[in-house]
Amino acid sequence: MASIRTKWVKLQLKAVREQASRLREERESLVKTYEQQLTLLEERRKQLAQECPHDNMLYGLYNQCADCGEWF
Repeated sequence: MASIRTKWVKLQLKAVREQASRLREERESLVKTYEQQLTLLEERRKQLAQECPHDNMLYGLYNQCADCGEWF
């Protein structure tokens, strides 16, 4: 009886480890995708800020044109 329980526990442990590995890989993939999207958004924000016809930016976490009120 103990050997059946031991085998069952080992199988459960193996399944949990495999799931943890898959979840780690998924998390790493999501972080990488998030970082790529963040980089693209930052580049686009900078591009839009350069396209603003005014040269009166208020700088902070995001840039805002003091003349037209647009956020970049």
